Amino acid sequence: MTNEIHVSEAEVKEALSGLKNSIQALEDGFSPKTLSENGLEMAEKFNEINTSIVSFLEVYHTLLINSEEMTRNSVDVIKETDANIASEIELLK
Repeated sequence: MTNEIHVSEAEVKEALSGLKNSIQALEDGFSPKTLSENGLEMAEKFNEINTSIVSFLEVYHTLLINSEEMTRNSVDVIKETDANIASEIELLK
């Protein structure tokens, strides 16, 4: 067992780019549409459910974007911290 944490910045950023593309595809895939204007109860219920799903997806989309951005920032902080630690170790030698 090692005491090292390995972060492959390129792999993480590639995965995050894929996540971002998926988020955008999710956003583009759903839009509220009116089923009918004839006032049928089933159409109204369907529209209510559709509106709820769209609202949920908007919140989910925002959370995914925030998560993706925070992960990118975390990778940058890890990279910077690693560089600082390496510099400090070099100074101690």
